Amino acid sequence: MSVRALSLLAMVVLGLAACGSSETRSTSDSTSPVPTTSASAVLQMRPVLATSNGSCSTSASTSPSEAVPAKLSSLSGQTCYSLAAQVVGINRAQASPQQYSGSGSVVVVSLTPAELTILNSYAATHYNSGTSLAMVMFGKVLEAAPILSPQFAPALVLNGLSEGQIHHVEVALGSTTSA
Repeated sequence: MSVRALSLLAMVVLGLAACGSSETRSTSDSTSPVPTTSASAVLQMRPVLATSNGSCSTSASTSPSEAVPAKLSSLSGQTCYSLAAQVVGINRAQASPQQYSGSGSVVVVSLTPAELTILNSYAATHYNSGTSLAMVMFGKVLEAAPILSPQFAPALVLNGLSEGQIHHVEVALGSTTSA
């Protein structure tokens, strides 16, 4: 099991819970351009209904309405995700770039107690069911992985982003200002 697969679940950080799978496909492309949008981005956690190879026929520059299903491409454009309505949306958070050995730069996004409660409730009823959660920002799926634990850690880990994309996530979540 790779470090990338472990961090893809994005529900683990400090103490890295046992999450990840050899079935997990990386959806990040560290060479993708930094998304450009003037809208305030929201990090959405959405259940994955289905995936297919290739980019989706529709494209978005901002995250879709949280209450409706959506079809979105991965950052690399190599996977199209059919997603259910969001489980939780994160409008503002502390996002901190960090280095992990073997996986390079990651962004750690701290969750509020309310966000953590919602995710833990969802995970408790869906873990080991084959359900995957996708993290959506800027109209793209940043990460997606199966729920393999009934509880989330108090932070999300975004792996495989370029330095520019990491900065854009920080700005969008209000952790820093644009340069």
